[in-house]
Amino acid sequence: MMGLIERRRDHRESRIVAAEVAIVRQEWDRAWAALEDAYRENASARICALFAAVADPELLVAELARLAREAERDETRLAAIGQLLDRPLAARVRRST
Repeated sequence: MMGLIERRRDHRESRIVAAEVAIVRQEWDRAWAALEDAYRENASARICALFAAVADPELLVAELARLAREAERDETRLAAIGQLLDRPLAARVRRST
C-alpha cells in the first residue's frame, strides 16, 4: 500500500490512505500531517472523521471495540434468524414433495 502512496504523493486519496495507515500504526503526528494536506485540498466528512480519530485515539479504540461487539451480536442474531427461517422452509419443501 505504501508503494502506491509513494508513487502518487500529491494525490488527495494517497494522503487519506497514508493517514489511515498511520492511524493503524498509531503514528498520530504523521496521520495529522497527512490529513491537514488532504483537508486543505478539499474538506470532507471522511477527513473530519479521521481527524476526530487522531484527536482522541482512546475514543477511536473504544468505538471500534463497541462496533466489533455489535457485529458479533448481529452475527449471532442473523444466525438465529437464519435457523428460524430454515425450519418453515424445510417443512414446506417436505410437504410439497
